[in-house]
Amino acid sequence: MSTGIVAITRADGIMNILYLAAARALNGSVSLLIVFVLSNYFTPTEYGRFGLILSTYMTISALCFFWLGAYLFRFHDIQKTRISIVQLVLLSTFIMAMIVVGLWVFGFVWTLFDAAIIALGAIALGGFSVVQEFLAGRQRYIFYFLTSCLRFILAASIILVALLYLRDPMVVMLAVIFAMLVPAMIIFGMFGGDAIFGERSHIGRIDCDQMMSIIRYSAPFVAIALANASINVTDRVVIGHVLGLKSVGLYIGTQDLTIQIVGAAAGVLALRTAAPSIRTFDAQGFSADFCRAFLRRMVLASVGLLGLILLCLALAPYTYLRLLSPEAQQVAGGFYVILTIGAGLFVYTNLVFHTVLMIQKRTHVMSIASLVVLIGNVVGNVVLVPHYGLSGAAISLLLASTLGLVYSGFMTRHFWGGVFAATIGDKE
Repeated sequence: MSTGIVAITRADGIMNILYLAAARALNGSVSLLIVFVLSNYFTPTEYGRFGLILSTYMTISALCFFWLGAYLFRFHDIQKTRISIVQLVLLSTFIMAMIVVGLWVFGFVWTLFDAAIIALGAIALGGFSVVQEFLAGRQRYIFYFLTSCLRFILAASIILVALLYLRDPMVVMLAVIFAMLVPAMIIFGMFGGDAIFGERSHIGRIDCDQMMSIIRYSAPFVAIALANASINVTDRVVIGHVLGLKSVGLYIGTQDLTIQIVGAAAGVLALRTAAPSIRTFDAQGFSADFCRAFLRRMVLASVGLLGLILLCLALAPYTYLRLLSPEAQQVAGGFYVILTIGAGLFVYTNLVFHTVLMIQKRTHVMSIASLVVLIGNVVGNVVLVPHYGLSGAAISLLLASTLGLVYSGFMTRHFWGGVFAATIGDKE
């Protein structure tokens, strides 16, 4: 779950929610546009290569740069820590560069150009995510929305030009990266430069305690983001190794569409459910009023998400799967039902049980739950894909999501017990 969800606890008015929801919709629309373009204007093999590079730089970015967004979101006054932040950014960039060089040297990427694309993509995605977390933490929701608008406009216009004149999937990749870099640089210039780079003369002074404090706070959120990003890598790597790049291209379009649609809806439900609950719990604890309101919100959110999943299962072949090429649509018929249910369970866990963990401020448990899903997904893909093909990858996500749901439910059992006890006790 994004750290940005907590920002709404300090927001006033429905417009802030609308800005955040619209921004998420625009960010998701970029992904839908990419799926349509890659699936219909390029071969499945080209799409598979694109997908592997994309998921690789997303994972590296989560490892190296997500900590910065989590920290800047939570702490508004960074005057005392700005030098340590700069030093950690430099260290993260160095680690990112070493990872990319290692991928190229050991043959995990095809060319040096691909390695450069991965490095640039990791920096662009990290920068865009950081500025949006920075804006959310300071309740600048209109700028949060405008950065998403600018990203969508740039991506759509450059991809259109690329299709007209340069039919190369890597040009589309560069368009996506450029569309993230520009808003990140603009927002950094407006709000971040002076705050971070104020005393450059002290850049050589290292405060280990301060740096460790930053890392300790950010570590659980990094683990969550890294695990979620790695889930998209493992199935693509295994499919590519066992079945080839063409199969990767035929699979990831359906996967991206399903997760984007279900995940975007869950994000909106979370904004309406989790944030008010966090604010109320901080003020009231396990009061009867809080427990009744919380259960009502959770029931409504669960029913809304279940309705969306059923709608996707019923209408997917006639609606959003039409964005795929005819060959991809035909292949998707064998696994989209399993994939939709697996994605639904995954986002349901985040919506319900991770909301409870956020209320309890047990982010370390959230990170462990994410790792449980990741490990289950890795093992499932290795075991099932060689025998069941693309359906095996979908089954793996379903099983891993179920495992994560069971673990998260078990770890929040005492909270639910307190909620039900307070509700029943009030009625008596």
